[in-house]
Amino acid sequence: MPSPQPSSSQQQAFAAYVARCQFFDERGYLDLEKFCLHLYLSLFCDKVPTPEPIALYELMLKQVGTIKDRKKLQKIYKQYVPDWQENLRSYYPDQQRTSIHFELLAEVYSAWILQVGTRLLNYPNPFKEKGRFWIKADWPLTTQYISRFEVELVRLAGLSRFLGDSGFH
Repeated sequence: MPSPQPSSSQQQAFAAYVARCQFFDERGYLDLEKFCLHLYLSLFCDKVPTPEPIALYELMLKQVGTIKDRKKLQKIYKQYVPDWQENLRSYYPDQQRTSIHFELLAEVYSAWILQVGTRLLNYPNPFKEKGRFWIKADWPLTTQYISRFEVELVRLAGLSRFLGDSGFH
């Protein structure tokens, strides 16, 4: 059975979202479920192979599990979504949101995005490239989504070095 294809209006709506989305809240936390679902949608709208959002999420948690510093591990937590409604099920099937701070995310992101391509999507990496080598330039929404995310992550991580811990909690 062929997989469904995104309509032109779905692609346009998602492109508009990508152009204006904010990844981190005022405390420097990312909504991990939302991020993973939107990466899935980016790939879907670009009509390329798509790992399930839960696989993206679980792979991120596996990467976080490699961190041994307890203080850093306090920068990820789950909480129930207030006013959860059925229309949020695709984001939060267990009615909980996982929040991960940019400092922790910055430590695991490169390995995670590499493994999305090599483990989940089975792209070969014979030259041992790093990061998101597998994202193709002709995937406009995925490229834009990941590029915007990376710029925001680098901006926050770099800014925190100047502000110390006083800027984000």
